[in-house]
Amino acid sequence: SADAPPRSSGKRHQVRMETIHAPHTLASGVKYDAWTFDGKVPGPTLRVTVGDTVDFTIVNRALMPHSMDFHAAELAPSRAYVNVMPNDSLRYTFVARVPGAFMYHCGTAPVAAHIANGMYGAIIVDPVRPRAPAREFVLLQSEFYLGPKQGPDSMQALDWRRMLDFAPDYVTFNGVANLYATHPLAVGVGEPLRFY
Repeated sequence: SADAPPRSSGKRHQVRMETIHAPHTLASGVKYDAWTFDGKVPGPTLRVTVGDTVDFTIVNRALMPHSMDFHAAELAPSRAYVNVMPNDSLRYTFVARVPGAFMYHCGTAPVAAHIANGMYGAIIVDPVRPRAPAREFVLLQSEFYLGPKQGPDSMQALDWRRMLDFAPDYVTFNGVANLYATHPLAVGVGEPLRFY
């Protein structure tokens, strides 16, 4: 869903995400071997307020190292954004200090491949003083670069060369090609809107 989560009410947020490699339907008839946070592409949208503490745990359920890089956090990457090995976890906390809409993503090298495989999401940091009321949406744009179909279910995976050549097969919003062409966001005439 493109609907933004509601403004947070608590001051401390326990966030736990699992890295999972899972099939993702990219378009009609196109299955992608995605790398995900919580089995979703993009990962879940988080929402906090300036001054809130995020107590974050990443659990790696994949067969390769993964990590988490929050652009909303002011942390030493060498302490927090380190590789988490398969069947291991890492916990850290940060205080959200700067309002805005920020990306989060897997920070394991090569970072571009982890993002291109689906390991990205958004965190909204609201200012302390609430913005004017509005209907709010979150749209995350990404590209997918497909290799040949593999296996009995014709799964496709990242083609590194196509990515280096900036030749995407699909440009998506919220992980699905043409989603809002076939399922437009319905809003009222004159309804105040806010897009992240």
